[in-house]
Amino acid sequence: MSEAQALLTDAWERGAAHDGAGVCDYASAKANCRIQLEGADGAWPTDEPLITCDRELAADGEYSGGYALRVEGVDSNGQAYASDVLAIGTEDGPRLMNPVFWNSTGIANGNDTSATFDVCA
Repeated sequence: MSEAQALLTDAWERGAAHDGAGVCDYASAKANCRIQLEGADGAWPTDEPLITCDRELAADGEYSGGYALRVEGVDSNGQAYASDVLAIGTEDGPRLMNPVFWNSTGIANGNDTSATFDVCA
């Protein structure tokens, strides 16, 4: 968990500084990160997110395995969030799926993005 937690902390520090480009430096897919930032409606993280559970997710066919974290907190607009973040290995080193964690995201379970893994199961 320590590597995933370190990546999350780095992304949080960038987000708390309102550095969207810096947050996306930790993303496994920068274009998706930019879309997530747009969806955050100008909100940013304030306090460091609370990790409520974590587990390893095995690779499944064409999908990457990694280490998943469920995080919770309140964003700068006062909205509570609960998100799942997945740390995966990439050719550029370890990166996060869903680094914009304050935008209440999940980890898709296949091509249907409405079906998500339950990190706390």
